[in-house]
Amino acid sequence: MKTLIIGFTKIKYMPYLSFYTDCVENSENVDLLYWDRDATTDIAPNNVNRVFKLDYKMSDDLPLVKKVKGFIKFRTFALGVLKKNHYDKIILLHSTPAILLSDYILNNYSGKFILDYRDVTYERIGLYKKRVGQLVLNSFATFVSSEGFCEFLPESDKIYISHNLQRSSLAYKGARANTPREQNPLRISFWGLIRQVEINKQIISALKNDNRFQLHYYGREQQQALELKSFCESEKVDNVFFHGEYLPEERFDFIPETDIIHNLYEHGKTEGLAMGNKYYDGIVFGIPLMCSVESHMGNRVLAENTGFACNPYSESFKDDILNYYSSINWTDFEKACEKALEKVLEEYDNGNKIIKSFL
Repeated sequence: MKTLIIGFTKIKYMPYLSFYTDCVENSENVDLLYWDRDATTDIAPNNVNRVFKLDYKMSDDLPLVKKVKGFIKFRTFALGVLKKNHYDKIILLHSTPAILLSDYILNNYSGKFILDYRDVTYERIGLYKKRVGQLVLNSFATFVSSEGFCEFLPESDKIYISHNLQRSSLAYKGARANTPREQNPLRISFWGLIRQVEINKQIISALKNDNRFQLHYYGREQQQALELKSFCESEKVDNVFFHGEYLPEERFDFIPETDIIHNLYEHGKTEGLAMGNKYYDGIVFGIPLMCSVESHMGNRVLAENTGFACNPYSESFKDDILNYYSSINWTDFEKACEKALEKVLEEYDNGNKIIKSFL
C-alpha cells in the first residue's frame, strides 16, 4: 500500500510532519511531496522514500489574488505526481492543498485520506468552508491542531486532536529550570513566522527602551518582519532584537535565555483560535506563556497555570507582565507544565494509533 504525504511548504516549516512520519514502519511505502517557496536551506525528511519538490518562489505576505499563479502551479505539479504513481492513500497537510486538489481527492480517495487541519485560512469564504466540510466528512480521519478550529468544521466523529509537539524537544524537557529565573532585564522572546505588524508595533512601543525588558524575535524576515525592524530603527528602539531565521533544533540555544514566550495575537483574528507551536515549547521547556486575553491559548494557559493573558493595548501592560512574573511559584508552575504535557502526550499517542491503523 503506497501513501503520499502532501505538504504546502518546506520541511523545516512543517514540524507537524513528524506526527505522521514517526508512525511509518516501512519507509519504502511512503513518499513526500511539498512546495519550496523561498529556496533557503532546508532539512531532510525522515522515514520517507521518494521526495517530490516544487521549486517556485512565492512570499507568504502576498494577497490571495497574487497567490493564484503559485496555487495553480502546485495543483498541476501535485496532480502529475498523483496520477503517475497511483497511490493507495493520501495525507494532506493543511486545508489549502486539500482544497486545491479536492475534486481529485473526493473522486478517487473517499475514505482513503487524512486531512490535517492546521490553521484557518479562507474559511470566511462560504464555498471554501463548504468544501472543507466535504473533505472532513469524506476523510478517514481529520486531525485539528486546536479545538478552537472546530467551529469552522461540521460535526463529525472523524475529528481528532493533533498537537504541534516535536518529540525531539522532550530530550530538553524542563531545560529553562536549569538557568536562574531572576532575570534583569526580563527577556521576552517570539519565535516562528513574524507577522501581525500592528499588535507587534504596539508591544514594541509599550516596552520601548524600558531597561526592565528585552524583546527578541527569531524567524525569517519577510515583509512584515522587515517592516517591524524599520519601525524599531525609526523609533530608535534599543531593547528589541531581530535574530533572523533559525533551524528547529536551534531553539535549544535561545530557550535557556528566555523568561517569557510572546504568544500574543490580534484580538478577534482567527489566530486567536490556534494552538501554536510555542505553546508546546512553553510546557515542555518550562517557560511561562504570554497570551492574548479571551484567546483559545489564553484561556488554556490560565486554566492550566502555565502562563497568563494580557492586553498590550492596556496602560497596565508592563505592570501586568512584571506582576505576573514576580508572583510565580516556580515549583507549582513546573508541576503545572508537567500535568499539561501529560495530557498532550496522551492525545498525541492516541493520534499515532489512528495514523498507524491508516497506514
